[in-house]
Order: sequence, then structure tokens, then C-alpha cells
Amino acid sequence: MYLLKYMKCFPWVGLLWVSFLLENIVASEESSTQRSLTCSGDCLDASVEQELKTKCPDVNRNILVGYTPTGNLSAGKYERITDGDNSTESCVRQCCGRATCNYVFMVNETCFVLTCNQGPDPCVPVKLPEGKVVGGIIKMVLVRSPTKESDTCEVGLEETQCKTNEICSRVNARSRNGLCKCREDFIVNPEGQCVNPGSMADGDQDESMTSTSQTTSMPVVASSTKKTVRQLEVSVEDKNVTLPSNEVALFVHASPSAPRENPYSYEWRLISHPTEDTTEGTKEGQMTDKLRLQGLKQGSYVFQVVVKGVGAYGTTNATVTVFPENRTNLAPLAKISPAEQTVQLPTASVVLDAVGSTDDQKIVSYKWELQKGPIEYTFNPTKTVNSTTLQVENLIPGNYTFKLTVEDAGHLTNSTTANITVIKETDYPPTAIAGKDVVIYLPTTEVTLNGNSSTDDKKIVSWEWKATGESNQAADMQDTHTPYLKLSHLQEGLYQYELKVTDEAGQSSISNVHVFVKKNSGTPPKASAGADQSFSLPQTWTTLDSSNSTADTRIVKWQWVQLKGPTNATIQNPNEAKANVTGLTKGDYEFQVEVEDDAKLSAKSTVKVTVTQKTNKPPTAHAGGERTISLPSTVALFNGSLSTDDVMITNWKWDREPESSAAGVVIGDSDTTPILQLTSLVPGKYVFKLTVKDEQGLASEDVATLNVKEDPLKKDLIEIVIDIRMDSLKEADLEKFLHQMSFLLHDTQLVFDRMQSQLNTENAVLILHGTDDARSVIEGSKLASELRRRLRQDVNLLQFHIISIDTVLCLDSCSGHGTCHDSAVHGRQCVCHAFWMENFLKMKFGNGERNCEWSKVYVGVITCLLLLMLFALLWSLVFLFRKNLSNLKANLSTKPTANGISSSARGNGKRHYSKKQYTLLDDDEIELECKSDPLSEDDEAEFEDSDSDVLFETKQRPNSRKINGNSKKFPLPSSNGHHHHSRNGILKPPRRVKT
Repeated sequence: MYLLKYMKCFPWVGLLWVSFLLENIVASEESSTQRSLTCSGDCLDASVEQELKTKCPDVNRNILVGYTPTGNLSAGKYERITDGDNSTESCVRQCCGRATCNYVFMVNETCFVLTCNQGPDPCVPVKLPEGKVVGGIIKMVLVRSPTKESDTCEVGLEETQCKTNEICSRVNARSRNGLCKCREDFIVNPEGQCVNPGSMADGDQDESMTSTSQTTSMPVVASSTKKTVRQLEVSVEDKNVTLPSNEVALFVHASPSAPRENPYSYEWRLISHPTEDTTEGTKEGQMTDKLRLQGLKQGSYVFQVVVKGVGAYGTTNATVTVFPENRTNLAPLAKISPAEQTVQLPTASVVLDAVGSTDDQKIVSYKWELQKGPIEYTFNPTKTVNSTTLQVENLIPGNYTFKLTVEDAGHLTNSTTANITVIKETDYPPTAIAGKDVVIYLPTTEVTLNGNSSTDDKKIVSWEWKATGESNQAADMQDTHTPYLKLSHLQEGLYQYELKVTDEAGQSSISNVHVFVKKNSGTPPKASAGADQSFSLPQTWTTLDSSNSTADTRIVKWQWVQLKGPTNATIQNPNEAKANVTGLTKGDYEFQVEVEDDAKLSAKSTVKVTVTQKTNKPPTAHAGGERTISLPSTVALFNGSLSTDDVMITNWKWDREPESSAAGVVIGDSDTTPILQLTSLVPGKYVFKLTVKDEQGLASEDVATLNVKEDPLKKDLIEIVIDIRMDSLKEADLEKFLHQMSFLLHDTQLVFDRMQSQLNTENAVLILHGTDDARSVIEGSKLASELRRRLRQDVNLLQFHIISIDTVLCLDSCSGHGTCHDSAVHGRQCVCHAFWMENFLKMKFGNGERNCEWSKVYVGVITCLLLLMLFALLWSLVFLFRKNLSNLKANLSTKPTANGISSSARGNGKRHYSKKQYTLLDDDEIELECKSDPLSEDDEAEFEDSDSDVLFETKQRPNSRKINGNSKKFPLPSSNGHHHHSRNGILKPPRRVKT
């Protein structure tokens, strides 16, 4: 309540409070349009709606309580209304009385009217969330639907769709569509721009935080710091003026008075003026406290004055009412210019002007008559019966007297006459012809007078133009010593110019020309497109004629256009009065002509042309015949548009013939159009049949053949795969890469053919070929090989990494022992013959070319030899290793002492002599002595030493053996387990070698 009382004392505080409320409320949902609401809550009185329906048909009875515009302060311009009884009905009446008002916005009992200057969307009422309305009640009422387009936008595209310092605010949570609004901490200045409050001048901030009674925008507060503004009491006395007095002065008084050191500033604005006053009068002192007005017209003028000071602001309106003059009707005064005129043939036309005729009100009728003239002359004033200008043509020598009668609105008349003397043409002196009198209408102020028609029996050597006549009005003249006089800055009135021409003999001649500069009469011409026409096929043309069009002056422009018709006809010479139309077919056509006169006034007229058909002829199909193309053309066109019919072809159908190649894909629905588009071509023959039908079902057929040949450069094309996706490659990067490639081959020119995407990786694949200095195409395999070689030398030269360089076709020679093969799985490879294989060393570590250089026979033989050599080497190494290992063990186990007896023998108490080397002899080579005595005990004991001293022992032999053909038996082993051999009756024990 304290805030409401404070608002009544200081209205600007209320505006600041409303600004704060609107800037801090976020609308949660968008309401539907006012037309869809039914009056279910607070409503206007039905009598108020009926009262305003005529002037404001969109007024709605619904009072939307708790609603604000979607655009808040950026929705439009707010005006505070101080008149009335502070009721909603009074505020609606105030809004309806303003031509631009759209909504009523009430804050408690304070009335604001809203003009939506950004279209309907920012003004759409939105329900405030619960708890957001503080300090009072706000209402909205629709009075007049907005008609302007709104500043709509799409969330995320603010930079291109919104103005500076604006963001796109989403209309609702589930839509990307939004409205452009000021960013946080930015405000809307009076010009509708979003600015930072700190960047505004004091005067601008004062105005942005203060409401005016007419056109000031709704106040905006962008931060918590509010500037105190003092409200001035401004008063201006209304004025009344009665014509013919049309001057008045308005004085403004502001209270309290301005300090001497900081005077107030003043600005006067025109709010409204009479519709008849297009010039809005003359204003002086618009930035002072005194406004002086001149040239006022009958009606009412409303002015607004804005007074600004340091921390002070005020505004008010003043009305100036101009009443008509109280007078009696006086008779008009007729006047013809020029009153006396002399012309010399061949100039046979003059212009008489009645623009100088006057009346106290308005002249409504001009009547021209020929009172006197040659008997042979016929006066035909059809085109100038009621015009201020009379153009007399085809004059013959003699004297003429023309009478002008003018009549005003009170039917009072007055008459006057003008005399014209036409002189015969002389033969010997030159004849000056300044041209026909010229009539122009404001705002045109320039014209060129043409004296080039002046003649002489020999030669004209001098031209001289000068201004004559009684006119005191000045004009700029250029090229006064040429046949063409250029006039500019002409004013309303009559100008007379004299042309003097002189021949070689010094004889001269003079001619005058008049230039009439008149106001625009405001009467447009009357256009006539001629009578409606009707004819039958096979005629497909006609002539349109608008020569019967008339105007008060003369028609200077024609424009023919077609409005309706089954087809687009061709209009020849459409900028002339008569136009020829061709290409017509059966149906109804409508054409329009627009004519324009000297005063830039125009009029339109239409004519209908009906084309009928008595007999129907079948159409004639033309599919295009037979033609041949070569790859790499990827799209082929079959053109059937040359097919004809006496009316119109309505159906097109292309069918593939049985003998045609099955390859090729039809693009879209082009097989039902006049032009068939075929893509994905391969070499072969394509045959299509075209069937056309007219409106009545008659048909015609024709066959077209397309022969597609192989690309003549296919064997010479190479493909370069670069490490970049095709969709990421820019045109500038491609040109730079090709330029870099040209440095690799100084003596070869690379020609770019096309680009495609690699199937699996989508990398860019460049297709090109090369030519030498003689413009001869280089073989593709040689070019690819040379590029690979140069690339290895200059690997860092290129912008992009090259994955592979190869020919488009598989052209590898495979060393003459295989064939090149393309595989979708394994890629390109050489399939070698039966006894040949690839040199993988050259492929991996050489130049990388596919080959079949190695013979499998030679490779097998060499491999076997290498394996044998390797096995022998390994066996030798193993043998040497084992031998050295045995010697090492023997040396380690046998260590001789000083007396030659080993340590092992010494430990057993027996004497053994170590031997360095032992030889095993065969049994047959052993010679034993015959002894009669058996073995001694010592020998036997020595013989029967432990097995640990035995190093070698002979193997057991069989018990019988043939010696010299006789079978001998050997004794069985003894009880001690040793075999005893018998030789010549002597038993011999088995041999042992001891250590």
C-alpha cells in the first residue's frame, strides 16, 4: 500500500516499478491468441465492446488478469495515459482512439497503451507464474491485432538472426523457435536498441526511465541502481486559426524553472496533421521553447513537446485547429499562356496553357474552342476537352483565335482568347526549328529542347539559344551553342526559349519554344486493352491493341503481361501499344496492359483470349534419334522436348527396349518427363522408346539410341589416393595440391579429370593423366612409375600424404610371366603363371611394383641347396662340439702324477700305468703264447679286478664259429660270468682294457 501511494505522488516511480517487474519475470508458458479465449473471467462491459466494434473490430472483452507481453519491454512502445477515470473501459477507449495502439496494459489503476513495433509474437500475452505478481494487479486487453512481422529467431542462431546485444529467447520449452530479446543487464533505449546502461548519456537514461504521454517507450531498469528523475509540469496553450491566416506560435512553460547554469532542452514533434496537408507546413524553432508554424491548412494539428533537464523530464501535447475562411464566391479568371504566338512552318503545332487561370475556390471545368481559323483547317479537341492544356497540331498558314472558358464549383464562368499566327516557310534563309512546345509535370524539373530539325539549303554553321518571354523564373541552361538545349531546375510556370540559327551566308532564322511546367493534375489515364478475342487452332498467335487508351496529357509507357493461361505465351514488343502474342494453345488466356502518362500516373486494363480446337491431331514424338558419347561422362540425356502436338502433350513415358543394355540408372522420375536422365553408364548400347499422349489420349512413339564408348584415355589415367576424406577436401586445397604435384614432374603437365571417393576409407581419389611438351598423352603406367620415383625423392613436398599412386586400369606387365587382376577382397595383384612367382624382395624393399620375376624351379633348387648347406654346417658344428666335449671330460677324469700312476690306481694299492691312447684289436689279430701252466693266481686276481677298472670289453661272441670251413664251439661262460674263448685248444678269457 505504501508503494501504491508513492506511485500516485511520483508517477515515474510507477514506471520504474513496472520496468523492474517485467525485467525480472520469466514467463513459464505461452498463452493462446486472444481470439481463442472466451469471456470466462473478468470482462469488459458488453456496451463498450459494441461501441468500439466499428472502429476497432478486433477488440476483445476478455480482461487478462496476471498477463504480460511475451517480449516484455521489447514488445513495443508503451504510453502512459493520464486522461480518463483510471478504469479499464476508459483505457480501452483511449487505445481504440489511437491508430497504432494494439493492447491495453493496466498496473493497478495506471493505464498504459502498447504499440507492437516488432510484430505480433512479442506482444502475445503470457500468464505470470504464481507468486511473481507483487505490489499490485496487472491486466491486458486486446484492442487491435498487430499486423507487423515479428523478430523471430531460432535458438543457437542469434548472431545471424538477432540484432546487437540480443539473444534468442525460447517461446516454449519444447520448441527451438524464439524471439529476439536484450541480453541480461542490457536495456532498450528510445530507438529500440539494446544498450548497456553505463554507455548511455544522462539525457538518454532520463528518457529511458521516464514515460511520455504519447510516444515515449516503456521505461527499463537494467540494474538495482535507480536514478532519481524529477517530473516537470509542462503546459502549452492550444491555438485556433481561421484562414486565410495560416501562421501561429506555440509557447511552452515548464515548472519549476530551469537553473541558469543548466537550462532545459526542448524538442517539438508532429503527432498528426490534416490529410490534405502533404507538406505539413513550415516549422521554426523546433529545438526551442517557441515553435512558429507557417503554411497551415484547414484541419487539426497535434504537436508534442519534450522538455529535458539534468534529472528532470516532462512532456505534453498541444493542438492547433485551422478553420476555413468565411467568404463569398467570386467568378474565376481565365488566362491563356501565351496569349499571342507566332510559328513558322514546318512547325505545325503549338501548346496553349490555362494553368494561369485562377479562382477563389477551385476551377472544375476548362472548355477550348476555335473561334477563328483558316477554312481548310479542322479543329479536333477530343483529347483536351477538359484539360488545362490545349495542344494544337497540323496547323496550316493563317491566323487562329482560340477561346478558353473556365467554370468554378459555383458554376460561375469566365472566358479569354489567344491568337496564333502561322507563317509560311521561306525558301532561302535557314529555318530554325526549336521543337514542339513541351509540357512536363512536377516533380520532373529537367528537359532537353531539340533544335536539330532546323534546316538550310546549304549548311547551318551557328546555333544560339536564349531565354525570352515574360517569365521571371530562372532555370539552368547548358549547351546553348548546340542543337540541344539542356534545361534543369525548372519551376512551375511558363518558359519561352528562342533558337537562332545562322547559315554560311550569314542569314539567320529564329524559332521559339515554350516549356510548360505544371503541377500534377492527379487524374490518371484510362487504359484500354481492347475487346476480348476468340479463335481456333491451328492459329497460335494474336495481336493485342491498347491504342485506344487515353490520358489528359499523353501516354509515354505501355507494359503487357500475361495473367492467366494454360501455358506461358511469348509476348513480343511488350512495351508498345500493340503487342504480338505467340505460342498459344487450347484454353483461356488473360493479358493485362498498364499505361503511364507524363505525370507518372498509371492505369491498367485486361483482355481475354480464348483458343478453341475443332479437330484433334495426334502428337508427333521425337525422342532425339541416335547419338554417341564417350566415358567418363556419367550422365546422359535423352531429349524428347522437340515432340509436338496441335494443342499440348500431357503425358511422357520412356521405356527401355529389350535390346538395350541393362546398365544405367534412371534419375528420379525423369522417365515421365520430356528429358530422360540416365546415370551410372558403362560402355554399351542404350535404347529407349518415348511414348507421348495428348489430352484426348492420342499417342505417338519414337525410339532413341545412345552408344556409349570406352574412355579413350582410360589406359592412360592414373589415380592418386590422398590421406584426406573427400567431404573435407576444399577447392583451394585441391588446387594447391595439384600445383605441388606439378613440381614433381617438371617436363610433364598433369591434367585433372575428376575426383571420387574410395570405397572403404572414403579418402579422396584424384583421377588425372599427363601430357608432354608436344601435348601427347603419356602412358599411364609410365606416369605412375615416374611419380612414385619422384615422390620418394621429395617426400615432404606435398601438403597431403599420398597413400598410393597407380593406374586406373590394371595394366601391370607382371614381368611377362603373369596377368594383372583386380580383386575386391585382395585388391590389385599379379596372378603369375604356373612356374613363376613374385619377387617379394623387390615388392617390399624395392620400387614396390607388382611382378612375376622368380622361376619356381630355380627358387626350389636354390632353396634345397641352401637347406643342404645349412644342414651340413649345423652337423659340423654339432660334431665339433661333441668331440671337444669328450676330450674335455677325459682330460678332467684322468690326471697323471709324478711317477706316472694315476690317483685311482694308487688308492687301490695296485700299480697301473696310464696310457694316452688305446687301440682295440680284432680277435683274429691277437697272438697269444702257449703256456703249459695255467694262469697264476696273481694273474687271475689281476684279471678278476673289479668292473670299475674296466674301460673297454669285447662283446660276447656266439658259441660256434666257422674257421677254415670247420665249425668250432666256444666254451660257455664261466661261473663268474666271463666268456673264455678257446683257440688251438687254449682257452682265452675275454679281453679287457683297464685303467
